[in-house]
Amino acid sequence: MEIIKGINATIAFTAELAMLLLLAIAGYNIADNGVLISWVLAVVFPAVAIVAWGYWFAPKSTRRLPQPALSVGQLAMFIATTLLAYPYVSPIISLTFIGSAGLSTVV
Repeated sequence: MEIIKGINATIAFTAELAMLLLLAIAGYNIADNGVLISWVLAVVFPAVAIVAWGYWFAPKSTRRLPQPALSVGQLAMFIATTLLAYPYVSPIISLTFIGSAGLSTVV
C-alpha cells in the first residue's frame, strides 16, 4: 500500500509541475498584443496558481482546505488549466494532463 501512495504522490507532484508549465504556455500564447505582455502573462498565470496552491492545497498550509473541498478545489484548478491550455497544446497533452491529474486527485 505504501508503494501505491508513493506512486500517487509522484504523479500528483508531476501533475502540479505540469500545471505550471501549461499555465505558462497558455499565458504566453493568449496575448496577441506583443511579446512583453506574452511574457508577463507567462509568469503571472503560474504565479497566481502557486499562491493559490500554497494557500489552500499545500500539505503544510495552515489554511489547507478540508476534504472534500480540497479535492474539488484541486480538480477545479486542473480543469481550468486544461481549458486554458487546450487551444495552445496538443489535445493528447491536454487530455493526458487532466486524466492523470484527476486520477491522482481522486485516488
